[in-house]
Amino acid sequence: MTKKLPLLIALFFYLNFYSQITFEKGYFINNNDEKVECLIKNLDWLNNPTSFKYKLLENSDEKTITIKDVKEFGIHNFSKFERYTVNIEKSRDNTTADLTQNRNPLFVKETLFLKLLISGSANLYSYEKNSVYKFFYTSNNNTPKQLIYKRYYINRSTIKKNNRFHQQLSKDVKCETISNKEIQRLDYKTKELTNYFASYNKCVNPKFTEIVSKKDEKIISLNLKAGASYASTTNKTYTQTSFNNEDDSQGLGLKIGLEAEFNLNFNKNKWAIFIEPNYTTFNLDKYTKRSKPFFDQPTPFYTLKTEYNKLDIPLGIRHYMFLNSDSKLFINASYSIFTTGKTTISYIIADETRNTATRDHKTNGFSSVGMGYSLKNKYTIELRYENQKSLNYDNDTVGFKNNIVSVIFGYTLF
Repeated sequence: MTKKLPLLIALFFYLNFYSQITFEKGYFINNNDEKVECLIKNLDWLNNPTSFKYKLLENSDEKTITIKDVKEFGIHNFSKFERYTVNIEKSRDNTTADLTQNRNPLFVKETLFLKLLISGSANLYSYEKNSVYKFFYTSNNNTPKQLIYKRYYINRSTIKKNNRFHQQLSKDVKCETISNKEIQRLDYKTKELTNYFASYNKCVNPKFTEIVSKKDEKIISLNLKAGASYASTTNKTYTQTSFNNEDDSQGLGLKIGLEAEFNLNFNKNKWAIFIEPNYTTFNLDKYTKRSKPFFDQPTPFYTLKTEYNKLDIPLGIRHYMFLNSDSKLFINASYSIFTTGKTTISYIIADETRNTATRDHKTNGFSSVGMGYSLKNKYTIELRYENQKSLNYDNDTVGFKNNIVSVIFGYTLF
């Protein structure tokens, strides 16, 4: 089974490559102001695109069109992008190393597809590319202006913020129901700015309803996991009085865990990271015969009993492949960032325990891969393979190497 699992994982990647091309109903407006209804390949772009692929009909050939030929395009009930030539300040502030001592923005002029987030008396747009994330706005149907926010340093221990966007909103996007204190409390984040522009447009027009692009708000889910595991184990055992041996054994065990999954909220929610503390226990018995008798023992037959318990904390990444609105396949890979446990190996002959060796063990980080099926975002079943060995396997008297295949059932708590 363990030899076939990598082949099954490869098959999942193959199916993913050929099955994830989805075209959805949309449109684009060309340079002649002609609106073309079509099907657009929906990539749920993490970075604002400069081109996109489309089909005129379901069975038509796939075509690519660029920002030079399109004023606007959108996918119905999902997203809209509009072309503008704007002044953009592209500073990054992900790390201190990205910052400069220049408080003022340095603008460059570029033609971009801006993503429309809110449409009304005032519009809100976003732009993201290569860790640059900026917001733009319009009021009174003018050309979009960037909302200015920039972190900079006085010295390496003193970092300040240029929050000019607060002044811009106070001047251009403010009504009587919004106080200056509310504006000053705003952070330069999608959710806060989207809520603010929605509130402003509602104040100006009580019938306002148009929020053009809204992400799924569910970012974190908590999942209870339980299942059965099949282990193929090589035990290294030794005591001074009786045996020095490596034995292979197989058996079933139990696994239980609690997983926190964090949706990355792009590419149509197909990607997530997860952390899953879990506990696994095995009791393995092997009745076997050595090639040579043990010293003065009357029989070469013996039983090797292994009790194995471990706690793992794997951190991983998961990719979903949607089948329909209620079901999806997934593949994942993880790396255990913490593993600890205990192995007890007993040598038994003639129903009498002659020697027992117990070690607390830790392992180097080990990897695992899995694939599974999710139903209604509530129930999952997963086939997972992991390979590990204890740190003391090569240099100490007791150790193990494990190949473990698990069938794991999951239930989403929230």
